[in-house]
Amino acid sequence: MTGDNKNNGPEERPWVKRLPLPVPPQQDWLIIYPAWFAPIGLSLVAIVAGVIWSWWWLVAIPFVWLGSICAAPNLNLADGCLSYLAAGAAFIILRYHPPLGQAILTGVIAGYAAGFAEKMITKKPAPKDEAKQE
Repeated sequence: MTGDNKNNGPEERPWVKRLPLPVPPQQDWLIIYPAWFAPIGLSLVAIVAGVIWSWWWLVAIPFVWLGSICAAPNLNLADGCLSYLAAGAAFIILRYHPPLGQAILTGVIAGYAAGFAEKMITKKPAPKDEAKQE
């Protein structure tokens, strides 16, 4: 070190190129409608699976709804936290009681994926005057 306090910025280093930072697009507010068709359909599938294969599949019904409620179109961790915790608990239960753990895990994952897909399809931009009020 020479002890001089030179600013070694890009203007003093011609080999360093400044890249322009990308400008994020203007964010619009979205209206996200709750998912109804996906959890109803998956609940009917769970009922049919419970009648045909094992009654343990009926346990999947509340977890289908939990996954569907917790799903968000951007798949962020904050909204899906309960679904992730239920899936983690299902992995633990799967070790000790496989039919119950499989029903819970399948219900949570299917509900989350179907709820995400339905919310992505049904979302729409909010009117401009409502978005500026906040």
